[in-house]
Amino acid sequence: MKQISLPAGRYVVAVSGGVDSMVLLDVVRQMPGVFVVVAHVDHGIRADSHKDRKLVASVCMSHNVQFEYTELHLGPGASEEMARTERYKFLRHIKERYTADAILTAHHSDDLTETALINLIRGTGWRGLSSLRSINDISRPFLDISKAEIIAYARKHSIVWREDSTNTNPAYLRNALRLRVLPQASPELLAQLRKIIVRQNQLALQIDTEILLWLQKNATLTKNTAILPRHHVIMLPQHVAHELFQSVLRHVSGKSLPRPLVERATLFSKVAKDGKIMPLGNYLQLRVVRREVIVEPRENVVS
Repeated sequence: MKQISLPAGRYVVAVSGGVDSMVLLDVVRQMPGVFVVVAHVDHGIRADSHKDRKLVASVCMSHNVQFEYTELHLGPGASEEMARTERYKFLRHIKERYTADAILTAHHSDDLTETALINLIRGTGWRGLSSLRSINDISRPFLDISKAEIIAYARKHSIVWREDSTNTNPAYLRNALRLRVLPQASPELLAQLRKIIVRQNQLALQIDTEILLWLQKNATLTKNTAILPRHHVIMLPQHVAHELFQSVLRHVSGKSLPRPLVERATLFSKVAKDGKIMPLGNYLQLRVVRREVIVEPRENVVS
């Protein structure tokens, strides 16, 4: 398996008990200058999920690694999106508690392909091809490593893991792709698709860097507020302004907002009259004044 490197520091490692995260834990816990805190989420979706926690806790104890976990009781009908949202909420909570430098997840190159295809099926925009990458407080050091390499490492080093029984359920779109669609694709096709995804990731990073430079030069950003010069926003082409607003909203809220909402917000910032306010979900609002467009915490606004 290819070697990975991390700067010295403290990291929260998301460990489910599956082979990917158990291998990630084994690799990073041996890195010099790296302090590891393991965070495990029992989603409460499977009846036997408590066995995953016991395995992870046992491995952490044997290697003297700090272990944190939570039980969510989501139930068997919980969606992938709900489970993901609650999982990352807990991971960020642990990161803040330990003042860690980043959260590490064990997503690998096969996940990269699956996620891009899922987003395309769901009608994603261009960013859907680059949605799985290391950003902000989440680092994914295995993205250049395949599932086969991870399993080979696990067998070579006698890593113990548990298989999630829901991974064989084709009712989940990701499983259907993994079990039925991707095995029929040629290695050449998959390699070409991965090249496209990697290139898209590079382009997304370049675009995000340019947007950040623009914001640093023209905007005022605080932890939960962004003030943009309205004339500059009005003069931007619509699709460029859309990318700018999505970046601002990620900065203020910590996550992307639905594309239709961001498109309406972009248009609103250009044409709304002075003093008008647009709610952005439950917590944010967009306020337009004569010379500025302001994204700020919402205060009981009525649309």
